[in-house]
Amino acid sequence: MTAHPLPNAAQTAPVRTILVADFDKNGTPDLLLAGNDYGVEVETGRADAGNGVLLLNDGKGSFRAAPNRECGFWAKKDARKIRLLRMANNRKAVLVANNGASLQVFRRE
Repeated sequence: MTAHPLPNAAQTAPVRTILVADFDKNGTPDLLLAGNDYGVEVETGRADAGNGVLLLNDGKGSFRAAPNRECGFWAKKDARKIRLLRMANNRKAVLVANNGASLQVFRRE
């Protein structure tokens, strides 16, 4: 097994939750990351630079970050859990549970 560094977009904020699914439908598992941390000491401030990131698997052990503006995933709050929801007509949605904030829903076709 060989370690590969993750793209910089996956390292800008704490990652609290990861969803593994084939988002680009190429037969390889991709990673959807969300996080941030609002519960830190007053002296250090929040770790809130993350917008969430979709890492697409190239099938060779590396991942590339899909730009948020292209994939439509913007988990900018204090995210704790993400889950895939299967809806009617074979549609899917990603649910993001945020600490102290409302649930976010991102629809996938």
